[in-house]
Amino acid sequence: MRSISFVTVAIAALIVGAAGAWVLWAGIQAQSWHSIAYGSATLVAGLAMLARQPWSRFLVYAVVAVFIVAWTYIVMGAVRAGAWAQYDTLKRLLSLVPGLTMVGIALACAFVAARFLPRRGRQA
Repeated sequence: MRSISFVTVAIAALIVGAAGAWVLWAGIQAQSWHSIAYGSATLVAGLAMLARQPWSRFLVYAVVAVFIVAWTYIVMGAVRAGAWAQYDTLKRLLSLVPGLTMVGIALACAFVAARFLPRRGRQA
């Protein structure tokens, strides 16, 4: 069980960390302080998960929540702007699949943080 939890946390940490590194890199190139801050927090969350720090759980929750809220806000803005007005229902649903997949992966990483990261600090 211990090896399964280690591998699961490592995979989730690499996903979170890689996403953070990508957002940080894009933020630096675009000179966007929002992306730099979010990317930095996400990268730190991934590294802290990998180090199995108990506090990283809450940082993972925060970056996942920010991601889901931002994605939902963008989709709602696109709907209000009529982005899918010319599409039928199938095309509308299919266009949401990549974003919904990313939301699912983010929620899975938050679940891994909740389930497999230590609850308290390590005691000597």
